[in-house]
Amino acid sequence: MLPPGVDAVVYRKAAAWLESRLEEYIEEIIAVCQIPAPTFAEARRGRWVAQRFLQEGLEDVHMDQVGNVLGRLGPDRPRAPALVVSAHLDTVFPAHVDVTVRRRANRLWAPGVSDNSASVAALIMLAKALQAAGFTAEAPIWFVGNVCEEGLGDLRGMKHLLGPGLAGRQQVGACLVLDGSLGLICHQAIGSRRLEVTFRGPGGHSWGDYGNPSAIHVMAHAAAALDRLPLPQKPRTTLNIGLVEGGTAVNVIAHEASFVIDLRSEDAAELVRLERQVRALCIREAQGRGVRVAVKVVGDRPTGALAGDHPLVQAARAAAAACRIPAYHRASSTDANVPLAKGIPALCIGIKRGRGAHTLDEYLDIDSLMPGLIFGLLACLAAHAWVARLPVPSPGEEAG
Repeated sequence: MLPPGVDAVVYRKAAAWLESRLEEYIEEIIAVCQIPAPTFAEARRGRWVAQRFLQEGLEDVHMDQVGNVLGRLGPDRPRAPALVVSAHLDTVFPAHVDVTVRRRANRLWAPGVSDNSASVAALIMLAKALQAAGFTAEAPIWFVGNVCEEGLGDLRGMKHLLGPGLAGRQQVGACLVLDGSLGLICHQAIGSRRLEVTFRGPGGHSWGDYGNPSAIHVMAHAAAALDRLPLPQKPRTTLNIGLVEGGTAVNVIAHEASFVIDLRSEDAAELVRLERQVRALCIREAQGRGVRVAVKVVGDRPTGALAGDHPLVQAARAAAAACRIPAYHRASSTDANVPLAKGIPALCIGIKRGRGAHTLDEYLDIDSLMPGLIFGLLACLAAHAWVARLPVPSPGEEAG
């Protein structure tokens, strides 16, 4: 059974069109993947996606101030609620990493091929399929390749899109984020705070100035103390020191050292409590040792959730069932964090299967591509049908 509001004829035509174009989808994935796109350096990939949006007939194609690529399918109605369908452009890999895609047996191998090249390519394929099927959008659908989802990108692209960017000119009724493994329907956002903690002391020569405090030694004490912090299992809360820097030479007492710590929780209040603990602990470890501490926030991903019985969640589950794809929910940290925190209904769905994400041995299962793309198509149509039924505010209501 199809989700409510989906035109069965359009869906079947679009699905049939896609099913005959697996190799075309693979070619799009390879083309996307082989354009390096480290976080903060996605411009080249973004320009390529913008060109493809233009070639496939999307309207109002442009790159915004932070590098997001946007293209519209459907009417130009700024006051009408719109559906945003997005996939992040960036990867965790630096520009020098070889991203040549290798096809072996039933897999595509390359850093970033699954996370998130397949989803970016899906934006293009979905836009093509809907137009090929004669789909008439009642509400605007914005296809978006957004920047800065990974690492210290801090969801910059989505924050801009739903702040001064698209949301500054268009009502956004819902967001459908393409990311994650096949069958994922994520409607609960894990919040995170990322802190850069820097320890500074006088430094000196390891022999001549022995006795001076070492920033590295104090940092190590703080790291060990953080590792002993009790963390709740419910709400699930985690702490990880992922980056460490410091020192200048083996025979130098370090005058500066730092670590970057990732704090996560399903609960916003618990995240605030943990951050306070971390800040207090780092200051306490440095006190009396002649070392100063500075804490800088380098990442802030908000929490949010959509109820499991929300129509958008139910529609996505119905889409998965219709495609015979086992659906599952897992709280996660994705671009959907931003709309969920703003009260905009949003889901993150997975439309492909692979392994080794964020490693040089990443691969994508070709067998998963077409089932996942059809699931993405049906989820998109279902989300559009829901958004199209939302009321359009009058000018007075919008101003208020």
